[in-house]
Amino acid sequence: MKSSLKKSLFVGLAALGFFAAAGTANATNASAKSYAKVTSNKTLTGDVTTRNVNVNGSNALYTKAGTLKGAKKVATTTTLAGLKDSKQGQKNWRAYRVATTNRGSVYYKIVSFDKTYRGWIYGGKSTSAFAGGIASYATTQASNDSKADNKTTYKLANTVANENKVIFAQPAWSQYKVGRAKVGGNGAVIADASKYNDATFTLAKAVTTSREGQTWYQIANSSNKDIDGAYVLADNVQATKPAETPVAANQVRVNFVDASTSKSVGKVTVTNTANYATAVNMLKAIDAYLGGMSTSGHQVQIGNFWTTQLSALSSYSYAALTHGQRANNLQNILNVQFGKEITILVTPSTNVQAVSKAKFNTDNQDPQNTGANNTAQTDVLKNAYIANSGKTAKPYNDAVAAFTSALRLPKGTTITDAAVKSALQAQGLTDFYAVKSNDGNGSFKDNANPFTPGEKVQLWHYTYDSMTAKGNAGDSDASVTVSFKVSKTPITVKNISNTWDALS
Repeated sequence: MKSSLKKSLFVGLAALGFFAAAGTANATNASAKSYAKVTSNKTLTGDVTTRNVNVNGSNALYTKAGTLKGAKKVATTTTLAGLKDSKQGQKNWRAYRVATTNRGSVYYKIVSFDKTYRGWIYGGKSTSAFAGGIASYATTQASNDSKADNKTTYKLANTVANENKVIFAQPAWSQYKVGRAKVGGNGAVIADASKYNDATFTLAKAVTTSREGQTWYQIANSSNKDIDGAYVLADNVQATKPAETPVAANQVRVNFVDASTSKSVGKVTVTNTANYATAVNMLKAIDAYLGGMSTSGHQVQIGNFWTTQLSALSSYSYAALTHGQRANNLQNILNVQFGKEITILVTPSTNVQAVSKAKFNTDNQDPQNTGANNTAQTDVLKNAYIANSGKTAKPYNDAVAAFTSALRLPKGTTITDAAVKSALQAQGLTDFYAVKSNDGNGSFKDNANPFTPGEKVQLWHYTYDSMTAKGNAGDSDASVTVSFKVSKTPITVKNISNTWDALS
């Protein structure tokens, strides 16, 4: 019994000794875990623009090289993957140190431009190029912008007194620690951009920021050398207005001013080529109703003499002027002198449907193959389909209705040929085709594709000729009559097509 007990105790103690030894061996292995060691740690030098980088999310950012003992994560791969496509320049990065380890790995110390993130990231196996978790990154791209011609003069826009959010040494957030411009490039920081409101300059080049997609211009040839070489956002420049040519002794300049905003719509200079004795006589001869009132009556529409020289006036009239404003216009005209400028008030036009009825002359009873002849008879295309060259056929009635509702002009103004033609063209009614059957009753085709091969038809080709208007735009009885030239050609259908000019 004693012998058996001794044997059991011996076996138990031996087992305990084995496990103790195994535990000691494991502890020794754990403490012997090896970490990488830094063999080189240097500051990067050279052109700073070559050290702009971007993260790609393949490697995390650490407080030290990731394989060194005690390295802790600053930003995970998920975080960096989300930052790589940021649309903010603040998330550009600058590499400024490089370290290598005894395992041949390269790590770069980088910092985001807004300093939110800073740390070490794996950079591959060679110091000759950025790799691993980062890559070289151009924070701006050259832009072929026509404004940057180094000829046209500009001035600053959107400046605010006692602050500078306009003039920068480089496009904002395109270079690390480079912000507002300095006087002359290396003087004091420009803190008040409004001091340069009167400076004129050209634009030497344009660049676009890679993240925001904003266009920036570099200032050159400035009348104030403080800002030469600085950069300004495209929204913060405005072209300078050329100096206005003085009014000659035989001229009058008419400044048309929007009465609702007090801003100039534009100016027209009139020269006395007919040797009128006075400037008043000259203006009366050109347009007796200039300003909307004469000694004999009123006028709503601005005369063609003015609108042909200043297209912006096409959107204005005298319709909404008060009696007093018209009277002031007239007084300005009666007091005009050669060599001077006068002001004529106008108001934005309120467009109305110009006509309530539109009549279309689409027939002339002329035989086929007699060329393009004027239409002077009633509309024969009602319920027909028509087609423009290369276009699918559509209902004629729909096009006419759309034309009538779309012909809009300032109330009370003349219904002009140009306005009518423009509205017709928008509905495909200045050049179109209709197809007439040779089926005995001479009906027009009334759907988009009604043909059979070998069918004999007449192709009627219409082109706009003229119009006659009754009344002024918006009058209750205002109407327009439209006439065309039409050529009638017999054809045999060969191609079954929705584009009717391609049937034969």
